[in-house]
Amino acid sequence: MRERYFGTVLLGVFVVTLHCCWYGSVDVVQVKGDPVNLVDNGNFERMGFTLGKGSKNRWEGKGMTKLDVQAGTAAAVGAVPGWCVVRGGVEVLSNVDYVSASAASSFCVHLNSAATGAAGTLRSMPLLAPPRQGAQYNLTFSVAVNPDGGPASCSLNVTLFRKGRLPVSLAVPPLLSSSSFSRSYLLWRTFNLSFFGTNKNTYIEFASSTPAKYGLLLDDVKVSLLDLLSNGGFDYGTTFNFTQLSLDGFIVLQTPSAAIPQWFVNSGSIKYSKGHYIPSDERLSNVLDLNGDSPGSITTSFPSQFGLSYQILFDFAASPEASFGTFFEAEAAFFVAVLDSVQGTILSNQAVVVTASLNQTLSNITWQTGSATFVAVGNRTNVTFISQISGDYGPLLDNVHVYEIKQENKALSENVTGQPTTNYTLQSQSDGKVDLFQSLIGWRLLWFFSINVLVWL
Repeated sequence: MRERYFGTVLLGVFVVTLHCCWYGSVDVVQVKGDPVNLVDNGNFERMGFTLGKGSKNRWEGKGMTKLDVQAGTAAAVGAVPGWCVVRGGVEVLSNVDYVSASAASSFCVHLNSAATGAAGTLRSMPLLAPPRQGAQYNLTFSVAVNPDGGPASCSLNVTLFRKGRLPVSLAVPPLLSSSSFSRSYLLWRTFNLSFFGTNKNTYIEFASSTPAKYGLLLDDVKVSLLDLLSNGGFDYGTTFNFTQLSLDGFIVLQTPSAAIPQWFVNSGSIKYSKGHYIPSDERLSNVLDLNGDSPGSITTSFPSQFGLSYQILFDFAASPEASFGTFFEAEAAFFVAVLDSVQGTILSNQAVVVTASLNQTLSNITWQTGSATFVAVGNRTNVTFISQISGDYGPLLDNVHVYEIKQENKALSENVTGQPTTNYTLQSQSDGKVDLFQSLIGWRLLWFFSINVLVWL
């Protein structure tokens, strides 16, 4: 207990020393950070029609659950929001008849038209945000063979169009028709295509290369940043019962809590919210307040490589429950400190100013995105978010990303993976516990702050 308490004292000196000696200002982007999925309506859940009243009343099947959409018709653009049929025809299928790739999905798309026997091409609208220059992204999608008939094998081509770059293509290897036995038993397989951002609008196109009435089914299309953090939205691996623990929809985590996987509360306390605050992205659910019953700080670590450049993205806002003048009086709302995990070298230390809004409520939060760049000096790096606001309510934090900034010559080589994957979810990079001495500030930094404590005493 004495050792843990002494470590906490050292950390307090660490935070104060950072505040007094040096900091830079953080780069604040006046737009939201990357959504969890850049594809609008990638699981085809949002439809521009009423079930049973589709284009030209061409619904058919049990419960009127199949809609044929042909290129060149009004339905080609309006039937599936976020997508358009540019060649041939496709069919929208309901999970009343066909089992979707995800249990939460109600629709999938057949990339052929049984009505005309034509292969179809489905193209997305521009991604929800232009992929960032030099950042690596993953396109994943699930396909299955239509069990209603067709040739012995089916295939499709995937093309990703980026302004200023040549298209990137992936030919999905032929899938045997016998792999799907019935509409209620479809063998869905997931494929991956990696590419680099250009800060330009980007489109995805799925084209059936099976010239027949029946081909491949498509579902669950995602484009996401290749993130070095596995829990930057604070949503994974938690088992809290928020209803039991707090009627307010949040719990207070005290130092030295490691209850949030991959994160460690290393000073003061924080609030861990589910439903209390509106998250920065609708696909996320949890939000942190960097003040629990006192100002707090929280740390995570991620793999890095000596000499490579990285960028940290994070969404932040002022707590709508804080006194209005709280953030105006503060020189900085919180710090973003980046340190090498072993050596303790300070790679970046930036102050973030948060502007409160009179119009903010719990259901209407003004989120902003901040970024910090650094060059790694070792194979593991820490980032710590440190509140500088006093009281019970402080800055909110959500949607944290870390990615390597690729050099131009590296970005020209694309990585195309034709092998199916069974699980795209990024796995944990550690056990979620961060050693206070070695992982947070390093031995050399610890020695320096130990001297500060002795002098102060």
